[in-house]
Amino acid sequence: MRAAVADVAYDRLEVGGRPPQQVGALVAAINASTVVVDGERLHSVQAWRRLFDQALSGVDDVTVAHPSTWGTTRTSVLRQAATVAGREVELVPRAVVIARSHLDATAQRALVIEVAGRIDIHEVRRAGGDWQIASTTVATDQTYAELVAERADNGVEAILVDGADSGAVESVRSRVERETVVGRVACVRRALVHRYGGATAVPPPITDVGPSSPVGPSRRTPLLVAAVFTAIAAVAVVIAVVVRDGPQPQAAVVDRQAQVGRVSLAVPGDWRQSSEPAAEGVVSRTTFAAPQDDRRIILLQNAVRSTSTLSSVAGSLRNRIDQRGDDVVQEFSASTRYAGREVISYREVPVSGGAIRWYLVVAAGLQVSVGCQAGSAGESIDEQCIMAVGSARVADR
Repeated sequence: MRAAVADVAYDRLEVGGRPPQQVGALVAAINASTVVVDGERLHSVQAWRRLFDQALSGVDDVTVAHPSTWGTTRTSVLRQAATVAGREVELVPRAVVIARSHLDATAQRALVIEVAGRIDIHEVRRAGGDWQIASTTVATDQTYAELVAERADNGVEAILVDGADSGAVESVRSRVERETVVGRVACVRRALVHRYGGATAVPPPITDVGPSSPVGPSRRTPLLVAAVFTAIAAVAVVIAVVVRDGPQPQAAVVDRQAQVGRVSLAVPGDWRQSSEPAAEGVVSRTTFAAPQDDRRIILLQNAVRSTSTLSSVAGSLRNRIDQRGDDVVQEFSASTRYAGREVISYREVPVSGGAIRWYLVVAAGLQVSVGCQAGSAGESIDEQCIMAVGSARVADR
């Protein structure tokens, strides 16, 4: 079975791996019963069906990401056009698809900004296992910054900006980043929309990983590529391999203070602790794994210069991320408040396995990276992550 996301992205229909189709005339005429296409007047459903027939050839299940402000009358045209025998069709507002594909299971609230002539500000919230649009505000170039600042309180975990023109999108992103307290302000990556935006989209299993993987294939051992970097003259990428078990019910536990080398932090008392061989520049790599599901806290300690600061490490990390040229590291923030302290933060989306949020602190010649991975069945790791990051302490040499 092949599934795809058909993204009605402003004036284009985008389906991953296929040439985009121009749909500006069809979008503009969505309220009309007919539309002229190439000099021929067609019923609106017929015009969209011709388009979908070409764009979705061979696709069994499709998520149609429609303009976020469209109601049921407009979206019913898309449903009729995309539906064929044997195909499951899901219609979802673009703001929801963007949240699905860019935010992990721990996130609960965000803003999605769409820039296309006017500027739409959507507040999205997680409810019932998926995202929903809680409110939409229409703004202009003159009013959007103030309106976003009013909505971007400490409960907003990320702001995602998308639009038809990359220059306009970056301009909005840059201004919003300057004028809000939200640590993660990022441009939308269309590749992620197609990869993770559908209802059935899941990371590929370990058997899909090529032979270059550092461990042999196993049905119980997905890889988590922990993009943690050492802030020295050459910043090294560290790979963290995490063993995962099948999901089981969560259990209440008593916290304990774990001591790992020079670092101490609080973790749930019954989470399994394991260490792995250190890579170049890494003093220690330790995993704390939940006993009844696949949630993880990952602790990495990297040696840095004794004079290194959070700011200098952040600069090195940003340079390294820019050099990578892929989508693995996202939502990088050089300085944000989390668990009551200033940290560097970013989100890692590995090729295989669930997303990991990383929080970095620097002290006494040591870079401490705490990675938090939610359960694959939606089990939250918020409480354990806040506890671990907030309690992490580095002893003097």
